Amino acid sequence: MSSEIFLPKTDIKLSVKQTFGFESDMQVGAFSKKNEYVPKIDPDYKFDKDTTLAILAGFSFNKRVLIQGYHGTGKSTHIEQVAARRNWPCVRVNLDSHISRIDLIGKDAIILKDGKQITEFNEGILPWSIQNPVALVFDEYDAGRPDVMFVIQRVLEILVFLNSLKFELLNIFSLSSKALFHNILKKLSEDPKFFVDLCQVKSDLIKNSIS
Repeated sequence: MSSEIFLPKTDIKLSVKQTFGFESDMQVGAFSKKNEYVPKIDPDYKFDKDTTLAILAGFSFNKRVLIQGYHGTGKSTHIEQVAARRNWPCVRVNLDSHISRIDLIGKDAIILKDGKQITEFNEGILPWSIQNPVALVFDEYDAGRPDVMFVIQRVLEILVFLNSLKFELLNIFSLSSKALFHNILKKLSEDPKFFVDLCQVKSDLIKNSIS
């Protein structure tokens, strides 16, 4: 997965009323260009106001949004159509499939570089999405395997903790702290009983961000 095709942040504003078809004076950020991860627009889609506003809040403030409802009622499609109209990359992860911790976290791979064999960490879905403006949709959340859900929960706890420190992710994840973050994710993937000491994470991230 490449990061070269992403704009670093939204560069245009859209009217919520004109874009989603219900009364609102709000304007939301969007991207002027789309890439391969932006869903296709369904021109006939009708937006529920309350659900749409909750999704928009998640996009705007980098918050997690939980949508619940009966099977087949269009929960994931709603998120995709909001993303599509904002040219926002969106990736769906079906947790009821055979997804593993390695798919989420990534793994070490031996590659050839300058004629030498080296070990390089290939990022999985989670670290890739954290470093790019991507809406990550976990589908069938209640069907995820315990070992997979453990990893997701730990990563969400770290992100919530970082947000509580009032740091912007793009500023925190310098090269040195990216390496630290990868090490944490790798440890989680290797040992599902591993407990992340958030206070130590905070200390190390701050140290790396100012070094």
